[in-house]
Amino acid sequence: MKTKFYLLLFPLTLFSSINPLFAKCDEDNWYKYGFHVGILVQTCDLATAKLITTKEARDELEFVFDGAKEDLIRDDYKSFTEFAYEDLKDCTKFLP
Repeated sequence: MKTKFYLLLFPLTLFSSINPLFAKCDEDNWYKYGFHVGILVQTCDLATAKLITTKEARDELEFVFDGAKEDLIRDDYKSFTEFAYEDLKDCTKFLP
């Protein structure tokens, strides 16, 4: 019984010490960038397919840009805005 307990205790102590290391990794910036680009592209697709109105698309994209400005670091935000205005030509009329 004791050995089973120690076999169970070992992985729990190992994983609890590893998780904080992954919580502060540099990939969080990539996740945030990808998240905001995904919302941007999805909203643009819905707007160009006329599944949402122009006003709804503008309101949503204004919200996305405000969130990106808060979440992303300066260089990532610059890349985000460049992508929005240069690569998404069909969506420029919806962008703030």
